[in-house]
Amino acid sequence: MKQKSKKSSEPITRDFLEKTLMGFLEAIRREFSYGMETLTEKLENRFQEISDKSLTKLDGIAKELEGMREDKIIGSDQTARLQKKVGNHETRISKLEHAQQVA
Repeated sequence: MKQKSKKSSEPITRDFLEKTLMGFLEAIRREFSYGMETLTEKLENRFQEISDKSLTKLDGIAKELEGMREDKIIGSDQTARLQKKVGNHETRISKLEHAQQVA
C-alpha cells in the first residue's frame, strides 16, 4: 500500500523517507551538539566559580596558619630564653638561702 504525501500527489518513496529522516537526524544531532556545548560551558563556568571560592577560602586558612606558625616560633624562642634565665633557679635559691643563714 502506497501512501501519498500531503504536499504533493507523488507517492512516498524509500529515497524520500531516507532523505527526510536523514535531515531530521541531522537536525537532532545539531541540537544535541549545541545542547552539549552549552551544558559543557555552563559546567566549566560553575566549576571555575567553585574553584575560585575554594581558593579564596584556602588563602584565608593559609594566612591564619602562617600566623599560628609565627606565633609558635616566637613562643618557642621566648620559652627557650625563659628556660635559660630560670633553668638554674634551684641552685641560685640554694645559694641565697645559704648566704642568709651565714649572715
